[in-house]
Amino acid sequence: MFLRYWARYLAIGMIAIAASCFHPVEAADLPKLLVFNTVLFDALTTGNGDTVANSEDVLQVGKTAEVLREKMAKTGRYQVLPAPKSESGNIDLSCAPCILKEAHEAGADFVLTSAVNRVSATVMFLIVELDDVAKEKAVAGGKVELRGLNPNAMRGAAAYAVDEYFAPADPLGGEKSETGKSAQ
Repeated sequence: MFLRYWARYLAIGMIAIAASCFHPVEAADLPKLLVFNTVLFDALTTGNGDTVANSEDVLQVGKTAEVLREKMAKTGRYQVLPAPKSESGNIDLSCAPCILKEAHEAGADFVLTSAVNRVSATVMFLIVELDDVAKEKAVAGGKVELRGLNPNAMRGAAAYAVDEYFAPADPLGGEKSETGKSAQ
């Protein structure tokens, strides 16, 4: 009889201790994340060297950043800042000082850059990278293979990238493989 009461009080005590240690994180306490617009790198060209990307392709790729912003906010790990200014919408991803300047101006702690690399008519990769602004260093990233630039493929690839590379199911935050994964 004594053990039954002891176990009950022990369980209640453990719950009380756990509840007192837990406090919800306020949005202001979260690191600030600036998500740049997704860029299209198109390796396909016409016979005279012009790109085959049309305005619809660019529009589909552009919507990817919105999905990334939405999914990153839902992770609860970042306070996602408003989209960058329109003139920086298609920032040169090879210009690290340009990205860092924009991030500092926005007050961001982290930046998320992304690009769709079309290597053939049917094979494309969404490449994502999360960088720590203060350390000027990549902290996470990866690539997702996709088929086509249709809305469902782009939304699915962006959602998969966030789930796989920035919000891992592993509660201990274990290391992820550097190899890309394929979105279903």
